[in-house]
Amino acid sequence: MPDSGNLRPYYDADTFHGGYSAVYRPGVGVIDEHGRTIASKLSSATRNSTPSTVSMFKAQAHGAGYGSGRGPVVNYDNIQKSYSDLEFTEYFDYSNVVELVKSLTQSLLRNYAKIVVAQPFEVSRLILQVGDISTIDGHTSSLKQFHSGKPRDTDSFMEEDEDIADGGDDDPDEEDIDYFVPRDEERKRTRVVRRNVQKSVSSPSVPQTPHKGPKHLTPMTLNTMDVMSSLLSQEGVRGLWRATNTTFVYNTLNATLEAWITGFVSIFLSIPDPFFVEVAHSPRPTTTLMLSLGASVLTALILAPLDLIRTRLVITKIEGNERSLRNSIKHLKFSTCPLSLVVPTALNSLASTLNKKLTPYLLTVKLGVDSTVSPSLYGSLSLLASVIFLTIKLPVETLLRRAQISYMMKRARGSSNKLKIDNQGQLIVKFGGYSGIFTTLWDIFYSKGENSGLEGIFRGWRVGVLNVIGSWGLELLRNNYDDQVEEKF
Repeated sequence: MPDSGNLRPYYDADTFHGGYSAVYRPGVGVIDEHGRTIASKLSSATRNSTPSTVSMFKAQAHGAGYGSGRGPVVNYDNIQKSYSDLEFTEYFDYSNVVELVKSLTQSLLRNYAKIVVAQPFEVSRLILQVGDISTIDGHTSSLKQFHSGKPRDTDSFMEEDEDIADGGDDDPDEEDIDYFVPRDEERKRTRVVRRNVQKSVSSPSVPQTPHKGPKHLTPMTLNTMDVMSSLLSQEGVRGLWRATNTTFVYNTLNATLEAWITGFVSIFLSIPDPFFVEVAHSPRPTTTLMLSLGASVLTALILAPLDLIRTRLVITKIEGNERSLRNSIKHLKFSTCPLSLVVPTALNSLASTLNKKLTPYLLTVKLGVDSTVSPSLYGSLSLLASVIFLTIKLPVETLLRRAQISYMMKRARGSSNKLKIDNQGQLIVKFGGYSGIFTTLWDIFYSKGENSGLEGIFRGWRVGVLNVIGSWGLELLRNNYDDQVEEKF
């Protein structure tokens, strides 16, 4: 085997350093281009700084400092150096400021675009959750059921009425027909025939046309697309994208405030910020999970008045109601969450956050399923967990929305309160009612209306499942793309 020194004859450890400002030499250490080591630089710097430091303390001890009545000796060079180390100038650099503004603008536009796409579905779901809706198909089916259940039709009624008009006797031999009937008697017989026909056709079980009242939304069915179509025909395009700006402001403030709370508290708990580090990757995952859930609930309680305004803008008609977010905030009579809405708001916040934070914690920490080692199993379990948490979120969200509307209709006192809803005529649909935290879902399940049963409790589940599957598919495609990029590299 040839000598290892002849494998690269062009290499010389004393001269070859690739043009770097510093290189490492075994037995010597790191040296610069002048051949000086870092250790020699540090020792020379210490020797140069020692006399000035010692003289400063000597001057203070001999009365040049506090004892002589003057202030302590200040080394302005060190202060200037420490100030420059903070690198404040980078925050005011033009290129950095432009890049920051550009990144922030792109993020806001991206979030606003997401809200614009999802807002019609969110509006339809909220309307279905809180409304006691009568559909056109439901009314038509009840009429068909009535007519199909009658044993006799109109022709039989007309035959009887003809018999009545003829005197009720079928035997022509008993009495001759009088063809010359006086005019008064003919009119009387005609009225009797009409009255009998009306009595025969009408019935107490026929669905009567309701009296003219508030014009509420009447879709063909309780399908989300039919609700969107009915909303579009009744209030136009603006009706579908109602409360879009308010939703954008709420989501932006929610993310910002939650990130600030988690970042502030995580310092005292000596854990990474859970807003940027997943719970499964934290050194103390249980503490991180508790912090995430607590920050989510606290943020929801702080922003509860804004959420109340958003619900009002969605459920009320466009014409004749306050539609300005600024005026609604200006005339608020409270700045915190109302007591009757604390529990529903906290439950809804927990149901929304559990899927994002608890699922990685259970899969990685408790079950030991890693997304890198077993990506297929991890993705399948994540999809299953998302569907399970959706079944928890929808009833809790229905409970919160109904509690909010009940509060605005019954407890928001004062004529100057912009949140107050005076009557059912202001709503786009008839309110389904709210009877408390523990009995509302029970009443929805056993109610007699069309929006009842299990579907009444889980309104919006179709759109929710599509959202879950779509998000899962996009995440799967993104992971595959990242793997391909790594292989190319």
